[in-house]
Amino acid sequence: MNSSNISVTEALARVKSGKTLEGISISFSGAKIKALDAFQLGKAGVDVPDELIEYNDADIAQDLEFDDYEWKRVAEDPLSEIKETITVNIELDKQLNAWIKNNDIQLGHLLEKLIKDFYSANQLIRRH
Repeated sequence: MNSSNISVTEALARVKSGKTLEGISISFSGAKIKALDAFQLGKAGVDVPDELIEYNDADIAQDLEFDDYEWKRVAEDPLSEIKETITVNIELDKQLNAWIKNNDIQLGHLLEKLIKDFYSANQLIRRH
């Protein structure tokens, strides 16, 4: 395994030539990195610090189909078609119900997250 320390320029050259950056440390000291270069490094698994990324509007390619399109806000949620709604009735004691209200806990969001996490954990367990 290679544990050398290389510059951002050398890292970009390695990425462009198809070489891996695994096991290589990149020195970011004093570097400003163009957004497209940061994107390339990110695709190669390198986490570029946000404060080093330099954005330049001149580097952005114009796309007339996209740029001249008149965007309109729509009322419907495009993801709603792939989701289903389940209604749940939960009986809670008064103290717990008061705690939920006092802490402004959004039960719908909480239950959705708990169910997703439970499902993910269950899938991992079944694979092993």
